[in-house]
This record gives sequence, C-alpha cells and structure tokens, in this order.
Amino acid sequence: MKLLNKTIIYYVGFSLIVFTFGGVLLYQIANYIVIKQISRSLMFEEQLIEDKLLLYGEVPEFTTSPEHIIQVTYSDEPLKQLTITRDTTISHPFTGITGRYLYLKETGSIRDEQGFFRGYTINVYRSMADSKRLVLNLIMIIWIVLALLLLVLGIFNFWISRKLWKPFYSNIDKLSSFNINMDSKLRLEPTKIYEFDRLNRVVMVMSDKILKNIKELKELIEDITHEIKTPVTIINSRIEMIFQSDKLNNYQLKQLGSIQEAAKRLSRLNSTLNLISDNRDHTGTIKENVDLTTIIDKFLDNFQDLIERKEIKVEKTYNYKPILILKPDLAEIMVSNLLGNAIKHNVKGGIIIITIDEKELSISNTGQQDIYDPEKLFGRYQKNTINNNSLGIGLTIIQKIVQLYGMHISYMMKNNMHVIRLRF
Repeated sequence: MKLLNKTIIYYVGFSLIVFTFGGVLLYQIANYIVIKQISRSLMFEEQLIEDKLLLYGEVPEFTTSPEHIIQVTYSDEPLKQLTITRDTTISHPFTGITGRYLYLKETGSIRDEQGFFRGYTINVYRSMADSKRLVLNLIMIIWIVLALLLLVLGIFNFWISRKLWKPFYSNIDKLSSFNINMDSKLRLEPTKIYEFDRLNRVVMVMSDKILKNIKELKELIEDITHEIKTPVTIINSRIEMIFQSDKLNNYQLKQLGSIQEAAKRLSRLNSTLNLISDNRDHTGTIKENVDLTTIIDKFLDNFQDLIERKEIKVEKTYNYKPILILKPDLAEIMVSNLLGNAIKHNVKGGIIIITIDEKELSISNTGQQDIYDPEKLFGRYQKNTINNNSLGIGLTIIQKIVQLYGMHISYMMKNNMHVIRLRF
C-alpha cells in the first residue's frame, strides 16, 4: 500500500474515533446543561407558587399540559421543608401519556386563617421529550458539520499530500528505470522539500560511485583478458609444436598433456570471464530468430569425438521446432554449456536424453554423483561434481542468459538421471 493511501486511512480512522468519542461526550455535556437549565426553570416556577401560597394563602391559577404538569396538594398536618429534584417516568393525569419527566417536589407548611399550620406539597413536572429531541437534533447537526469538515479536510489532505509527494514518485520511477549498465548518470528531479532533496543527493552520489566502480572493474577485466590472451595463445602453440616431436617419452607426454589441459582451462576462463562480468544490456543488441534444434545438432556434432570416447548414447526427441528470439552467440553459449555439462559430467557408457516441446527444452543425463545442493547449482563456481577440470561457471553463464531473456531454468533428479529444464 502506498504511503499516501495509508496516511489517509490512518487520518480518517483516527478522526472517526475522535469524532465518535467527541460526539458521545458532547451529548452528555449538552444533556447535562439542558437538565440543569430545566431544573432551574422548575425551581423558579416552584418558588413563584410557594410565594403565592405564603403571601395569599391560596393556590394561584396555572395551566397544565402533557409537557408541563403542576400539582399542589394540602395536608392537615404540617410538613417539613424539603426540596427534591429527580428524573422520573409518569403517565399524565389527564391524557394518560407515559413519558420521561424532570420532577421537582417541594413540601412545607403555612398558617391558615384560624392560625393553624397545615402542610402543602408542590409537584412540578417538565417533559424531557422536547429537550432530548433538541439535544439529539443539535448533536446530529454537529455530526453532519464534522463529517463534512472531515471530508473536506480529507480531500484537501489527499490533494496536498499528492502534490508534495509527486516529485518523490517521479524520482522513484527514474530509479526503477535506471540501468547501471548504461553510461548515462542518474539525475533526479529537484524538489523544494529538504528531506527529498537530501535523499536525492545521497542516491545520486551513490549511483555515481557505483558507475565509476563498474567502469573501473570493466576496464580491469578487459585489460586482464587482453593480457592473458597472448601468453595463452603462445603456450598452446608451443605445446602443439612440442607434441609433434618424436623424442618425447610417456612421462613427458603426460606432463605436457597436463600443461595443455591447464592452458585450455585458462583459455576457457578468459573467454567466459568477459561474459560473466559484462555489464552491457544484451537485450538492446541485435537479436535474430534462432532455431534451437539446429544449434543443438551443431554442438552434438562438435562434441561427437568426446561422446564416442565416453561411449555415451544420445537420444533426441524433437516434438516441436521452437524459434527463440535472442542474440545468436548467446544462444550458442547457452546450448554448448548445457550439452558440455551433460557430456563432461556423464559416466562412461552413459546416456543423454534431449527432449524439445513447444515451451521447454529438457536435457537428462546419467552422472557420477547426486547434486548435494541443487539450490546453489547455478551459483558462481558451484561445481557439485568430482570433476576438478570444471571451471564451475558454465551454469552461471546459462543463468545470466536465461534471466536476460525472461526464461526459466531448473534442475531436478529423476529416475537416477540429472535433468535440466529450460522453459522459454
């Protein structure tokens, strides 16, 4: 989830919680204020009635309604002066309507014309229905106003945040499309926000250092491979010349064979080192329609001597003739490494089964031992065999080519056969 959307969600969620608790608190406060106001009104009315009784000795005229009830009663015995205020639910004496009322009761005594004291009770009821309705309407209005305010603030916050974060997302897109294999430097869009500008400066400085290091590494590799190429060529030519001599004994031939094999390994390492460390984007170079079956047949012919020497049986099943769109030399490197491994790590008298379907190339071969760690098979210098003549980088090269063109390669052990599957 984007940071902007998550911020809005937190903002809205927190606002709803605050507004909910605020609404409840506001209702309680408003209800308390209304009750206090009604209580004062009841006390005022009761005081007027009591003053009339004490002054004139008679009950003043008043009218009652379902919302406002006044009752005055007398007793022969004097009553103690007492005032009670509370909430109650009663039925109106005239209409029979039941409702919630705020109730005030006042008791006391007055002297009649004969000089005797008698008690009186004043009951004043005020309906809470209108007051409660008023409070609820007030809370509803406040809630509507707050909801509209929240909506306006949310929209404004989203708009202003999107505007402020726009340079950030723009620079993220530039970083996503930036390719360290290209010669162009990374240049991010300047902003007026200190944190974003500081981040941009750090990223650009870091990218410049990476580009510089890659360039230096690339030049170093080019220098090394160039310097190695000439002495390796000289060594191979001199060894071929010595092999033509008739004066060599078996021990000398064996030693020269070891030297020649080491020179060949060094030559293979020199030719593949550039590919592993090559930082160019080959997807942008010239690509052709490559016939996979033709390349496989070509390298099977090239490896025919080695296949016959190890007495390996090759079985081919071409159910489909796939045409791959990629750089031809990379296709040849990929196929030669796959077939070379299947032959090199095979046993004498073994078998290689090559199957091609519409979307998959499968190469199965017998081998000297199981792979002890299949997950690391495509890592650099992972040999996984007892063959010390392997450079351990062939499958790494294949993996780089496969990733470059969006293909997928996997290894499994099935029926005592090593199986490499290439999906394209």
